[in-house]
Amino acid sequence: MNKKNFIVGKTYPFRFIKKIELDGEFYVFEDFQGERYLLSSYYYKNYNFTPGQEILCRILRIDCSGKVSIEPEHPYYKIGKIYDFKFKEHTTITEENAHKFSGKGKAQKEHCLIVVDRYGNEHLVKANKRQKHKSFHPEKIACKIISITNGNFELENMENAKSNFLYRLFNK
Repeated sequence: MNKKNFIVGKTYPFRFIKKIELDGEFYVFEDFQGERYLLSSYYYKNYNFTPGQEILCRILRIDCSGKVSIEPEHPYYKIGKIYDFKFKEHTTITEENAHKFSGKGKAQKEHCLIVVDRYGNEHLVKANKRQKHKSFHPEKIACKIISITNGNFELENMENAKSNFLYRLFNK
């Protein structure tokens, strides 16, 4: 199999080679053809890679020059699974939405919750209607992992689904 056979979104085995120091600390990974990839260690500090370890990595993108971007599989959290995250606080984010024809932007405010994973990393998840009240302070929020990029999670709020059959099925 050659590099051109990588498919964006698919997972392939890579080997963790070593940690190196350049303009920061980086991890060196190697594919099945011996080509090497550098990833900033900053995003993967809780992954505990060991030299020679085979790591499954998802292909994030392949740019027009053929450069491949990879994302190592998280050692605990898996895409598509539901986990309880510790609730930290409420926050509001502002997104600029540009009209596709005029280019004029309109600021849109979105109420979000800051949740914390088992390693102490903070993530945002959109609040549902009931969760937007400042008096809402649960211990945990059930969230589904939609994607993981640079060790950060895109989460889907599953609190409304907690009582339904699918939540119980996915959370086993």
